Amino acid sequence: MAKSKKPRAISIGAVNVRPMRAPSKRCPDWYWRAVCYVNGKEETVWTGRASRKEAERTVAALLASGDLFADKQQQPIITMRDLLECWVGSQKQRADLAANTYRGYERSSVRLVKAMGDVLISGLHRGSLERYRDQRLRAGAAPSTIGLELQVLRSAWRWGQDLGFCPHHRLPTPRLPKERRYSHHTPTRGDVATVLELLDGWQRMAVLLLFATGARPGEVTHLRWEDVDLERGLVHLGRHVGARKTGERTVPLAASILDELEAWGQGKRTGLVLRGEPETARSVLGFYVRQACKRAGIEHWTPMGLRRLAEDELYRRVGDPSAAALFLGHSPEMAMRHYRKATTTDLRQAMEAAELGKVPSGQVLRFASRGEE
Repeated sequence: MAKSKKPRAISIGAVNVRPMRAPSKRCPDWYWRAVCYVNGKEETVWTGRASRKEAERTVAALLASGDLFADKQQQPIITMRDLLECWVGSQKQRADLAANTYRGYERSSVRLVKAMGDVLISGLHRGSLERYRDQRLRAGAAPSTIGLELQVLRSAWRWGQDLGFCPHHRLPTPRLPKERRYSHHTPTRGDVATVLELLDGWQRMAVLLLFATGARPGEVTHLRWEDVDLERGLVHLGRHVGARKTGERTVPLAASILDELEAWGQGKRTGLVLRGEPETARSVLGFYVRQACKRAGIEHWTPMGLRRLAEDELYRRVGDPSAAALFLGHSPEMAMRHYRKATTTDLRQAMEAAELGKVPSGQVLRFASRGEE
């Protein structure tokens, strides 16, 4: 008997129908298992041998009739934790959903569940959402981030409405504060030194590493001790945040940074260098830097401004643009387009180095006449 090609799984609302056992001589169809989340736990709700179309029709009919959960609780989704976990599970089966988008849904759901997981679906109201908004704002989350998390909640709510788990009314939209204008200001070395004087703990170490490596904030907050080689003075970046932009790279660290790192890691050289939750650290670091800038009375800059500062210093002082690009993990073209902004001083130095407009003096230049070859 020829080996049968395994059919694709089927996603029907909250139910995932999976092919489990291949056909045999006695049974020409695949054996299917339909699973769903009941109160946050995966449970089997139907099994049987059928073709893919027959399995899909059978489960859809059971779901529509309400018989699918006959031997389970009558209300399989009760709390917001149940709803969000089931919704995230259903999104994982979507073939049209990018992996990064799914990870964003997952992160938002974790934060939502942590704050309001025990709230009953029937008890969700404007006050619940406003308390969530206030809690996230106090934690330093940007209004745009909170807005995306609430949008994920609304998507899960609409999904629950389609399946009959949620009441048929629109969720209220809490008012969010006006988004602060993103600062594109590049700090000076003096600005960095001033802010470092006002920071301590992991925030100070994060700022030091960002300027020393020119890394993106996420690359530093995800940095682990196994990525740091104190003996050789090297740090490996990008290993734990994916390779969507630059991939991984290894860069050297200055001796002064190595000394601070060694002191910081006394007694603990495992796990995350900055400790804490990487995504939370990345989101709140800007808040600490902004507060320090305000206290120092200097123009506000963001953690990403340290990457632009490192970019400027490298391209000004390093003769080989490819070496600077390799250090920062992108192409010279990308640097010119997004990070490197030439100043009037840069243009003047370039003009003087190229001696533009300067002609030889005290020399007679002889031009050939028409008759000469």
